[in-house]
Amino acid sequence: MKVANPTINEALAAFLAGQKKALGAGTFRDYEGAVSLLRHSLDGYAYQ
Repeated sequence: MKVANPTINEALAAFLAGQKKALGAGTFRDYEGAVSLLRHSLDGYAYQ
């Protein structure tokens, strides 16, 4: 099985790193929460 480069987790981490510089602390926490939910959702459906 071929693995994407970058992986979804790497892409999401890079996205959050870029947003951390641009957003206020409260908004960034909201982004972190949304990305966490996305990761959880993707993990739950990846093997169905």
